Amino acid sequence: MNLLFDFGGTNLRIASADKNKIKEVLFFPVAKTFQGNLQIFRAAITELGLNKIDKVVGGVPRYKRGQLSIWGKNPTAKVLAKIAKAKVIIENDAALAGLAESQIGAGKGKSIVGYLTFSTGLGGAKIVNGKIDANAFGFEPRLGLRDNFTSYDELVSGRGIKRHFGTKPENLKDKKAWKKIEESIALEINNAAAFWSPDVIVLGGPIIHNKNISLSRIQNIIKKNFKITRKVPKIVLSKLDQLAGLYGALILSMQK
Repeated sequence: MNLLFDFGGTNLRIASADKNKIKEVLFFPVAKTFQGNLQIFRAAITELGLNKIDKVVGGVPRYKRGQLSIWGKNPTAKVLAKIAKAKVIIENDAALAGLAESQIGAGKGKSIVGYLTFSTGLGGAKIVNGKIDANAFGFEPRLGLRDNFTSYDELVSGRGIKRHFGTKPENLKDKKAWKKIEESIALEINNAAAFWSPDVIVLGGPIIHNKNISLSRIQNIIKKNFKITRKVPKIVLSKLDQLAGLYGALILSMQK
């Protein structure tokens, strides 16, 4: 039996799986410390009844600073391998979600899929022919600089919205603020389309699914301003929701 995980900035998702099917999924809120999350990981193995684990595959954010750095600044793979007594394969969490969306989600049937997730942070990846595209330093769309030299996730991620507008996205009621967020999302999609040249761009994460966000308005902003290639790539919402990362881990486990 394999163990799959998706560690984000808000939730931990841990699942048991055989070679091609997820069996049981557990959800936990992220603990404040690395050691606290390791305790959750140990408890999940017990709760899932995994006496012997063949392989551990999952995703974590690659951030080195801030709220999401709990995984990137610690030897996550080494410690998880010691706990599970099994080989550990770790990939960027957004890349795994993108992999799943390209195979069984909103991007299914397309050769080149660009995936962007607007969650606690901003992430994304390019998937080519069903595999995470080759890269030297990973995919970090959040690090693209705006005209005032702030990173893109300042206005399109949960933590950025809270910092910029002083409240969590779910409590933000200002329509002008949401219009500004939509414009920033459109600009990020525009850049992904230009840099990745995908057949389709899949948008995931709780921010993009917020009731105050309109995909049609975002598409109109892009169509009005897009002048980089002959046509705007298809833009669709993700289908796999919170399980995208786990399905991506399952697919990666089969590929490896």
